[in-house]
Amino acid sequence: MFKHSLLIFAFSLILASCQTLKTIKLLKGGEVVQKEFTTTVPFEMRMGLIVLKVKINGEYYDFVLDTGAPNVISKELALTLKLGNLSERKVSDSQNASQNLGFTKVPKIEIGGIEFTNTGAAIADLKVSSAVECLDVYGFIGANLMRKAIWEFDFIKKTITIRTKMRELEPDIKHVPFTSLISGTPKINVNLETVAEKNVSVDFGSTGGFSCSKQAYKSLMLLNHQRNVVKGFGSASSGLYGAGKFDSTFIMVVNNVKIDNGLDLNEQLISFEKDGSKLLGLRFFENYHVTFDWTKNELLLLPNGNQTKNSVEGFGFKPIYQDNKLKVGFVYLNTPAFTSGIRPGDEIIELAQRNYKNPVITEWCSVLRKGIYAENATEINLAIKKADNNVVEYTFKKEKLLE
Repeated sequence: MFKHSLLIFAFSLILASCQTLKTIKLLKGGEVVQKEFTTTVPFEMRMGLIVLKVKINGEYYDFVLDTGAPNVISKELALTLKLGNLSERKVSDSQNASQNLGFTKVPKIEIGGIEFTNTGAAIADLKVSSAVECLDVYGFIGANLMRKAIWEFDFIKKTITIRTKMRELEPDIKHVPFTSLISGTPKINVNLETVAEKNVSVDFGSTGGFSCSKQAYKSLMLLNHQRNVVKGFGSASSGLYGAGKFDSTFIMVVNNVKIDNGLDLNEQLISFEKDGSKLLGLRFFENYHVTFDWTKNELLLLPNGNQTKNSVEGFGFKPIYQDNKLKVGFVYLNTPAFTSGIRPGDEIIELAQRNYKNPVITEWCSVLRKGIYAENATEINLAIKKADNNVVEYTFKKEKLLE
């Protein structure tokens, strides 16, 4: 199944002035009404992200859970709740695009009966990015709220347990220390063989796995230049403000990865993208029972037997929705798609026997939620409209690009 990569909101304040101090105060604020509690709530995986129900002013709303960002609420919900800006700052998203966002204080957010009061939140237009719009949510529960409690994720049962006291732990559970940003986002240190990557974000707002810097890639290639590497070019993911700029991406299997000496892993699939994108996303964490403990600054990991396939396969390209058209967003080099002349930016007018001459946002949302083609599909047809308005048809077979 085609899966669009989402990396919503790698939160970064562009610091300056007293407005920044107001924003920091908002993000550090907030309390929990109950003194002692344990509650378990269900969640669903929507487009590869965690979505849960939250209660605000007696109404339930769907929110994405995102450890890589602070709370975010949509402009529409802020208007409904009559929440105005208490500060304003320029904020960068995961694709290094930046906009001025207002920040407010939400009087009460209730999750599973637990009341989180006076927590800060950014107010954002969630319809700027077509991928975010397709999530059909009213906001994000961020790390600035989460750090007020212990959060335990069971990806097999699809439940979250929120508690004040740590339960008795299994003897073989792994303890990974972290530091945290103003927003509460956990940061860990990773060693890729002998190459150190510091301050890697633990980011549940990313549908991917390991993503590290191109500098780390260059260092690994100096250690062994004969590695099997998959290369691609284009826009590989979307953020809060839309798809990222065209850039190169390198993917390889790294023989040994150590996460802050708490976890020692072999043969990990790593994506090397823009230098600012150092993170560990949900595709990795779905293999574990995960607990966040901000009181001790620890991430606790226990394998759950749900092993993600450690390979890259597909038809050589990924589509995106841009300027009300379906386009080629990303192409893997040295694949039949690339050698046939498919390039990022090409307009797709037909794909998998479906017409996309005049696609609307609801069609793209269907693509993101259900996939363009079946997961077991071995062949795909598409038609590309060239710059001279000629239409060229292609047929590609699914192939393993790296394993």
